[in-house]
Amino acid sequence: MSEENPKQPKIIGVNKIAEFLKFVEFIALPAFLRKEVFGYVTETEFTQAFNLSRDTVVEWKKKDVFWGRVEKQSKDWGKSKMSEVLASMYKKILSEGSAKEVKLWLQYFGGWSEKRELEVKGKVKKELSEEDKALLKKAIEYGGFKSNTGENNK
Repeated sequence: MSEENPKQPKIIGVNKIAEFLKFVEFIALPAFLRKEVFGYVTETEFTQAFNLSRDTVVEWKKKDVFWGRVEKQSKDWGKSKMSEVLASMYKKILSEGSAKEVKLWLQYFGGWSEKRELEVKGKVKKELSEEDKALLKKAIEYGGFKSNTGENNK
């Protein structure tokens, strides 16, 4: 059983805090890195290395706190690799010029988005004037759309 450590957080329903936190770290890593960091890849190997029962890790995985910590550690790991990933993407864009990578680059660095937003300044009227309705109808028809005013639907 783990020793009490005042610096470790208390987690409701978890007795082996140190092992729980190591298991979070283990699960948060991509499988190919688990071997490098821990020396093994599977959950079974983890339970054997930490002298835990399979039931213990199954119970841990049922807890929201477990998955919340896994998600945070996974994101932290991903952020730590960001510069390497961006450099790799940059090299690929230069060599292949794939639209997918260029689009991602523009979204990430340029703040580009496919959605379009319309900024309205001033007061917004609840109802359109007759003149505005006529202009809107012309714009809709000019754009190749049918008007739903009932006039063209006879």
